[in-house]
Amino acid sequence: MDTNISISIMEKTDGNLTRITKFLHVIGDVFYIPLHTTVSIESYAKKIHSNGVIVIAEHEGQIIGALLGYANDQINKNAYISAFGILKDYRSKGIGSQLLSTMKEFCRKNGMHRISLYTHKSNKSAIRFYQRNYFTIEVEPKDRDNEIYLVCDLNINMEKGSEKSENVLITAIGSFSADIVIKTLKSYGHYIVGCDINPKEWVAEAYDVNQFYQAPYARNKEEYITFIEKICDMHKIKFILPLTDPEVDLLATEKNRLQQKGIKVCIADEQTIKLCRDKYMLSQFLINQEIKNVIPTSLLQDTEETTFPLFIKPRSGRSSEGCQPILDQKEYGNIKEELEGSKYIIQPLIEGRIITVDVIRDPKTDNVVCISRRELLRNKSGAGTTIEIIDNEELEHLCSLIARKVGIIGAVNFEFIETSKGEYYFLEINPRFSGGVEFSHIAGYDVVGNHLNCFSNKVISEKGTIKKVIIARKYEEYVTRIIK
Repeated sequence: MDTNISISIMEKTDGNLTRITKFLHVIGDVFYIPLHTTVSIESYAKKIHSNGVIVIAEHEGQIIGALLGYANDQINKNAYISAFGILKDYRSKGIGSQLLSTMKEFCRKNGMHRISLYTHKSNKSAIRFYQRNYFTIEVEPKDRDNEIYLVCDLNINMEKGSEKSENVLITAIGSFSADIVIKTLKSYGHYIVGCDINPKEWVAEAYDVNQFYQAPYARNKEEYITFIEKICDMHKIKFILPLTDPEVDLLATEKNRLQQKGIKVCIADEQTIKLCRDKYMLSQFLINQEIKNVIPTSLLQDTEETTFPLFIKPRSGRSSEGCQPILDQKEYGNIKEELEGSKYIIQPLIEGRIITVDVIRDPKTDNVVCISRRELLRNKSGAGTTIEIIDNEELEHLCSLIARKVGIIGAVNFEFIETSKGEYYFLEINPRFSGGVEFSHIAGYDVVGNHLNCFSNKVISEKGTIKKVIIARKYEEYVTRIIK
């Protein structure tokens, strides 16, 4: 957000009543349902100015955005958002999230437990905005068939990950996790620089960051590192959040050197990254640490006799690349002739659903928070598209133990197979945000903010209340350029 824009609670003066009334006349027609068609703007402004709370965004003395509501229900402890609008030229700059965050903090200080609102059910952009800011759709027993009722539980611990605005570089912003990472950090007031190997017009999230750059491929090490250092120098970057595997692997090798320049790469240390990448070494390490539920793993080149069915995968593969079941000896023989045995592992084939766990380890306190989900639908690249948030103490204890043994720092994701008998078998660690990290945010835990805490000398939030819900992912199209 522009540092010249201020967010504040409007004081109750005659002059401010005139200002907010004028602003509502200006902004009223851009509401999904024009404000003047539902209320008298003068009467509405007077009432909410007297009895409610008004959070305003100002630029050079002009009101450019306002959130109006009430936080005085001391019986039900329920605050209410009545109206919310931002001038067109100031949208998509993080101002809305800042206004909402200020309103939430005001409500907490005034003893409110929930904050709610109605919006028209066809207003999809507003519904998405509120859901990204921890509101959930609830059924409200009132005759408002054309509206959606959204509620945010203010008791869930979602405090800001940083009290000070910082400049943050996020790489690979065309990836699955980019949307929630960008929006979360912008909501805390951070200045976000984003990059991706594709041009701006190909990446919808490029229009959500403060500054975008097209990056070289990470496989071109010298060119990529030169690019990163140049961006960090230009924008005084303090934190780098790489979102995909190639960049994580490369930046892990440069982590210590960049830190000497005052730039923190927000991933685990190089040794931990390498251990996570090598599925064979990781399985041997965990077995030696007496971790249970590890699938027996061997190198393809070292295995002469085996029983079927089994599963073969690259030793350092990513997602579902190169993974396949092997059902008989003939198929196995062909595979051994075709593949370089030292680069592939084999495991017994275990049938079941994939369980993904977002795991956050605080290196300062050694505290670990786990949010688990069962993948009900999963695409071919290995990303869950419909999931169920679950709660299993035994599984979370296992994840916490592994995270400490391996030396995880910040947020990563673990994968398990859940059999029909309810047994969990460890599969792998992806030492980065999961593609479905927003699922955990919707369920009630701020993975992204707490990940940054781990690299800011702050402690992570306790797990708090996690909502057991089923969440389906939806894709949406954006026009990024009009070709004349």
